[in-house]
Amino acid sequence: IIWLHGGGWISETKESAEINGAFELAELGYVVVPIDYRFSDVALFPAQIHDLRGAIRFLRANAVTYNIIPGRIGALGVSSGGTLALFAGMTNDEPAYWGNVGGNLEQSNEIKTVLNFFGSVSTSHLDELSVSKVGKIESLLGCEDAFMPECADELAEFTVENHSNVGDAIVETYHGTADNEVPYSHSKYVTQALKHDGVQAKLTLTPGYVHEMSMFFDYLPKVKSFLKKNL
Repeated sequence: IIWLHGGGWISETKESAEINGAFELAELGYVVVPIDYRFSDVALFPAQIHDLRGAIRFLRANAVTYNIIPGRIGALGVSSGGTLALFAGMTNDEPAYWGNVGGNLEQSNEIKTVLNFFGSVSTSHLDELSVSKVGKIESLLGCEDAFMPECADELAEFTVENHSNVGDAIVETYHGTADNEVPYSHSKYVTQALKHDGVQAKLTLTPGYVHEMSMFFDYLPKVKSFLKKNL
């Protein structure tokens, strides 16, 4: 399980996985691999997806060394990392989002499952997001105003349902109903769109939870069940 941290694509590090649930997954027998990725002030989207693909290829190339089953690699993303995990899961069949980071280009880029913790972004409902969140999206995409026509192409690329189809990664999303940073309505919009496109996608709303990973520990039995069934 590749772990993608949050931080608005501009902050935090892979070390945050240590307190957010990585050890708990490892105790269940999973190889958990927290990674860093390039921030928006260094490289624009989809460079972050290329970084993730590079990690996937590295793991497959070194599967024996790390005791990994090559056909069973999934991603878990927190907040902005969830956005990346979700997007990567929907672009397994799109070479433009593979990149060549880290080499091992003979290896598969595929992600089998996605665990998305409050990382859904519905680009058709940006008006429901805070000004600061929209600003982070603009920085990631390299456009000045997400609501202006000049940003339309970048937003279309960043719209996950423009890439989803039957056969994409299986998705399970968790979102707190008291989230004051990213409204849970965005997870509802995105999950509905993915299901419409034939993706196996499920949304679990966590009553009363805010924008933090405390829900992971309380909902760990459900996470465990999802992974056991699908990964």
